[in-house]
Amino acid sequence: HNNNNAVAESSLYLSTMQSLAEILHKEGDSAVANIKGQYLSKVQCYVAILETVSGRRNTTVWNNLGLALVNDAAVTIDGEVFTEQRCYETSLGFDSEDEVVWTNLGITIGGIKVVAVVGGQEYTQEQCFQRADEIAAAAVVTKPSSSLVAAVE
Repeated sequence: HNNNNAVAESSLYLSTMQSLAEILHKEGDSAVANIKGQYLSKVQCYVAILETVSGRRNTTVWNNLGLALVNDAAVTIDGEVFTEQRCYETSLGFDSEDEVVWTNLGITIGGIKVVAVVGGQEYTQEQCFQRADEIAAAAVVTKPSSSLVAAVE
């Protein structure tokens, strides 16, 4: 019975953080939430989600965290440092068919000599954009838009 409570509390925490992150995302870069005297930014909410077992594979949160990391900012999640580029690479490691993330990655890396690594393979900026175009062209059925509020198992 206690294990079920732990799972329920974990699910409630995750869904609360996802909802809060979605609200802060819509409010803009400087928005913060005051939770019992503790101020949380959308970056802190994304990190909190990604630190959970069920949130770790949430590609939308990885993408949104990448978008939120500006001016060479980085965050540490479970002892690993993540930059904007690394967030997109991580997202594509879970879903390599997301043309939006490929485009974001291409924009991020810029330059001819800079590469990104997805699934152990290196990609230049041009290759990222080509991959995004290939995925978009191959899409037979339009995918539903991604949302931060995902079903919690």
